[in-house]
Amino acid sequence: MRWPLILSLLLNAVLVVALVVIGGRANRVVSGLIDHAQKAKERRVDAMNATRVGSADIVLLGDSLTWEGSWDEYFPNQQVVNRGVGGDQVDDLAARFDAVVAHDPGQLVFMAGINDLNFGRDVRAIIQSYESLFDRIDTDLPGTAVVLQSVLPTNGDWVIAVDPADVEALNHYLWAEAAERGWRYLDLTPLFSDEQGQLTEELSNDGIHLKGEGYRIWRDALGPILVE
Repeated sequence: MRWPLILSLLLNAVLVVALVVIGGRANRVVSGLIDHAQKAKERRVDAMNATRVGSADIVLLGDSLTWEGSWDEYFPNQQVVNRGVGGDQVDDLAARFDAVVAHDPGQLVFMAGINDLNFGRDVRAIIQSYESLFDRIDTDLPGTAVVLQSVLPTNGDWVIAVDPADVEALNHYLWAEAAERGWRYLDLTPLFSDEQGQLTEELSNDGIHLKGEGYRIWRDALGPILVE
């Protein structure tokens, strides 16, 4: 009976060592991916800071959804500046808002909030961040026409479960805030949602970011407002 016991103990010890090694590698991989994402954000901001563009007709401020759109090609007859950065939350936009002010845009197009939900922020905390940034917009860009866009939904393909009720709560606030401040509100929800209120599957390959058809829909919805 002694050998089976010894063999069992040895196997358990090997298993524990294997789990420790695998776990250590997994932690390093996750840590490396986080570091890579942060450095990518830093490179993006550095690249934007190297711009030679002065005043702009339109500045789009947001996260990766804004960043991945070819907005200068969608609206070639206007001076368009894309100030989207992947992974940005509302407070990140506020931290780099001085660079937006420097462009003195005729129109400011805003979309943000989904990354705040991705990182588990409470809706009330996100609204406080909105309010702080919106106050700065009113103060620093009094002559700029502002367009608040609804937060887009996600679907089950996205790696993080986002409560649709939280997205709806943010959009209700954005709608009311736009009315209060005299800004435009563009509700994209009906254009991007399926019957369950999730992001239409055909418009995304990961449950959150948009494919070409999504940007065509967005461009066509935003275009008439920018012309006005």
